[in-house]
Amino acid sequence: MYGKISDLDNNPVSDAEIYLNGSMKAKSDKNGNFTFQCFAFKENTIQVFSKIYQPFSEDFSLEHQSQFLQIRLREMDEFIEEAKQAFKEKKDAEAETILLHAIQENPKFQPSYLFLAFIYYKNNESELLENLFVIAEEAGLKKQNFSDYLPLPMEKRYE
Repeated sequence: MYGKISDLDNNPVSDAEIYLNGSMKAKSDKNGNFTFQCFAFKENTIQVFSKIYQPFSEDFSLEHQSQFLQIRLREMDEFIEEAKQAFKEKKDAEAETILLHAIQENPKFQPSYLFLAFIYYKNNESELLENLFVIAEEAGLKKQNFSDYLPLPMEKRYE
């Protein structure tokens, strides 16, 4: 079984992690191509994860071992654009909901955390901000990455 991963504009997506039935793993090459050199069942689930694209999951039936799969991914930036629009319209709660969904979809997409940290910072939501830092650190991101983008050191902001 083999396939190609691209974005909605048909640009190849490299370094995406592809899982077949939750365990067998492949990685897309620079052209977005991937191959599984193993037996798959008739009914399967494929999942794709990438740092800048929304996760993808789909069930499919394998008709033959040389079946080709074309997978298209949506960029995570679409969440950021939606959140920016809500923020411009002074709808912070809506922007927060969009960004929390983005974080749930891809916990390693740092811009979602940064934008949400800015909203919490702006609204003086220190407890929510600290909770966000904990979630970010659990996802492998570092707190100092956020401090670089916020106007004042966090310690001074909440004295």
